[in-house]
Amino acid sequence: MAMLEITVKLTETEVAAIDRAAQLERRTREEVLRLAAREYTRRYHRRRDDPEIRRAMATIDALAAKLGHNGSDSAETVRRWRDMRR
Repeated sequence: MAMLEITVKLTETEVAAIDRAAQLERRTREEVLRLAAREYTRRYHRRRDDPEIRRAMATIDALAAKLGHNGSDSAETVRRWRDMRR
């Protein structure tokens, strides 16, 4: 598989944490970041495929449509719905 090079801006604190993890696991900084990216995307896809989460997302989308809200911010949609019930 071809490797692409990317540039990422991180805080000094984030880099220090990555370096500590790399040192403890005897890995390179690059390996730690690659593993973190894989784990993040694996969890993201697993959550998106979870039927319970899909139902919750559908409920939020239905509420947003009912409220005339675009639904891009689910917390805002729930706040609007809650405020309407008061």
